[in-house]
Amino acid sequence: MPNLTKPALSQSMSKGFTLIEVLVALTIFGVLSALSYRSLSALLQTRERITQETTRWREVMLFFNRVDTDLRQHVNRPVTIGRAIEPAFLGKNNVLPDEALLSFSRFGNPQQNGALMDTQRIGYRLKVGHVEMLIWPALDIEEDAKPMAYPILSGVETMTIRYMHNKTLTWLNTWPTNEDQAAAFPKAIDISVTLVTGEKLNRIINF
Repeated sequence: MPNLTKPALSQSMSKGFTLIEVLVALTIFGVLSALSYRSLSALLQTRERITQETTRWREVMLFFNRVDTDLRQHVNRPVTIGRAIEPAFLGKNNVLPDEALLSFSRFGNPQQNGALMDTQRIGYRLKVGHVEMLIWPALDIEEDAKPMAYPILSGVETMTIRYMHNKTLTWLNTWPTNEDQAAAFPKAIDISVTLVTGEKLNRIINF
């Protein structure tokens, strides 16, 4: 009996792809490539946003921790600026652009050498979207002496500080008050920052 299957198989294998089949395959490949590119692009953008968010929240946490550490080293040491005397702990409300919202005397760092071991006058202010830490050259200074400024948190729209009255336990916008001159320090402070992205964060520090 003659074998009729081999010619048919050979004819089918030599036929190849038609132009329509090639175009359909290229179209499918193009769609899959576009979907893959969009997925990869979205994944990279998500990863970048997560990295930025993580960095921002770490900076905010470090900021609050730094302020907490500084405030817990406060010391009752009033200072002389020119002929004026400022209290050891001074909190303002409406300030000029270069003024500190909060300034206070703080123990130095015993692990450092020289002037860094001595009691320091430091403060915090908000300037052009940055919270800056201020360090004055000495406790008693001339009226025109300027502090060194170090940015410690960026992307900040507003910063407010409130002070808790020692007796009434109410929150005040400035410190000290006429009714509480005997107390050098408030019972607690509330530091609040609003980021340019809209988040509002605060920390209450008790003394």
